Amino acid sequence: MSLLGDKKRILVTGGSGFIGGAVIRELLSEKDLCLFNLDKYSYASDNTSINKKLSEIEENNNKYTFMKVDLADKSATAEAIDFTKPDLILHL
Repeated sequence: MSLLGDKKRILVTGGSGFIGGAVIRELLSEKDLCLFNLDKYSYASDNTSINKKLSEIEENNNKYTFMKVDLADKSATAEAIDFTKPDLILHL
């Protein structure tokens, strides 16, 4: 039984950070999920995780999409939410 219930489209903000990357890697083990990583990708980003780089996950997994968006940009954030149509947003 999944903690996500029937949630299939998950938007993770800050998914390129240390904790966000770990959350994304864990969620990728779930079946039938479509994950969107919304991150401005700054000095705090960590694309060199212990198990896998997020860039490798993106190349090898069609259920993961990285979107470079700064949450301070309201218009870009709204567009990303409209595009992804998430069932759940995890704000990290």
